[in-house]
Amino acid sequence: MPTAAEATYNKALNGDEVKRLIQRDVDRLLSNFGEINSYVAYSKVGWRVVVTLQTGNAFRPEVSSDIEGGDELPIEDAVTSAHEIEHQVESPNVERVHAGIPIPVKVKELDGTTVEKRITYASKDVNDLPPEKVTITDVTPRETEVIKKRGRPRKNP
Repeated sequence: MPTAAEATYNKALNGDEVKRLIQRDVDRLLSNFGEINSYVAYSKVGWRVVVTLQTGNAFRPEVSSDIEGGDELPIEDAVTSAHEIEHQVESPNVERVHAGIPIPVKVKELDGTTVEKRITYASKDVNDLPPEKVTITDVTPRETEVIKKRGRPRKNP
């Protein structure tokens, strides 16, 4: 928790902080895949990642990105497993605390000057910390149809 000499303010998330939050969500999403573990191996594998970013910034309202890797999709007789994660950010500082990102804090120094420092607060130390607004949804049926519509599947050798 901030001390009497520290004044927190809800400064907007910068690009690096947003990137770190997205990476954290991707890790969270991948941890839901039982198919991706050290004891499972695949001779053929493919994936598609779609990132859609919506911001409250009038200059860059929406960004979309597709990343594909592994074997060419679709793979004939493949098992599709797909999950979607949605993360709603309402307070930059709440997200910073949950992710362990330092919060910008104005601190009054002994000489009376005020400086900005970055301080990390543990979530257990913040009273009444709202939960993250993260939803993970199984979208396997929808993504299976998307893959089928993309083209004729390749045969596995």
